[in-house]
Amino acid sequence: MNKIQKYAYKTMLAMKNPVKSVDIVYPLAFDKISNEDGYYLGVKNSLRLTDEMETRLNQCSYYLHTRDKSSLGGRAIDIDLKNPITGLAMTGSSSGTAINVFLGINDIGIGTDGGGSVLAPAISLNLFSLIDPALFREERKREKDKISTDGISFIPSIGLISKNLKLVQELYLNLRDLESSNRETKILVDDESICNLLKDENVAVSSFEGKYDNERLELIETTKRLLEKYDIIVSKEGPVDLNGFGDTVFGHFDDKTKEIQVAANKGFLRIANMANCFALTVPSGELSTAYVILCDADNVSAIRKSFMIAESLYRENDELSERYFLNYKNYFMNGYSN
Repeated sequence: MNKIQKYAYKTMLAMKNPVKSVDIVYPLAFDKISNEDGYYLGVKNSLRLTDEMETRLNQCSYYLHTRDKSSLGGRAIDIDLKNPITGLAMTGSSSGTAINVFLGINDIGIGTDGGGSVLAPAISLNLFSLIDPALFREERKREKDKISTDGISFIPSIGLISKNLKLVQELYLNLRDLESSNRETKILVDDESICNLLKDENVAVSSFEGKYDNERLELIETTKRLLEKYDIIVSKEGPVDLNGFGDTVFGHFDDKTKEIQVAANKGFLRIANMANCFALTVPSGELSTAYVILCDADNVSAIRKSFMIAESLYRENDELSERYFLNYKNYFMNGYSN
């Protein structure tokens, strides 16, 4: 299948909207695609995409293809959508954005992340993701603080989701001009096996006890303290929302609901933005599990090193999932109707 045929199927699938993850389709985006250039972009429906932001994305050859459903009120679980792999309630709040990337409707999705709203849904579907408080900072300077369901004030970061690490890296580096830096970086990881993958002599190991069950404020303070000594934190997290229900609206009721919430295995991913961190997630190969790479958003050397770490941790996408979920023809075998 050539590229033009593939993108025709992407738009057909977006219009069919088989799992109700698309709010609006912009089929004329297809006119911008050529065999040599152009990618499809999905944007979370609650994100205000300014003309300036869209122009910058177009200059990078990304064209608005869909507006994506998100969970009501930014909830951490979207009870209206299902995870296409597990059939469980979809991780939120950038739920539709992650699904539309996973199903091959879009090449990259853009969402907002206050407390894991981009990172968590991406991890739940074994996708790459990135957040950075500095992305589109000038265009979003009038953004007002929000309050999380557990009472913490924050301004959401912009985040990227994709099946392709290279696309994430290229778009990010086009959107944020990082100065060159070769400063040595110190890395802290929570798994000995990560040391073997990184083969970096400047790596220390810590268990990161409490990353799943500590309250957010405590974990934010822990993160800030660790980043005073180390440049980068690498935490293996998950499976996300596979054995638990990672949502404060549900978990606040009693000890039992809290236990189920903690079992969703959301660690540093839920505080990365609140701690003013750049974060990059890399699927580990296990279901809904990823390496979460964190550093201070102003530490340019650490950000550049994070992409090198991601390449070392990268595993090939799951062949069976690709073959099953990206077979566009499956959706049209019996014709098309809404």
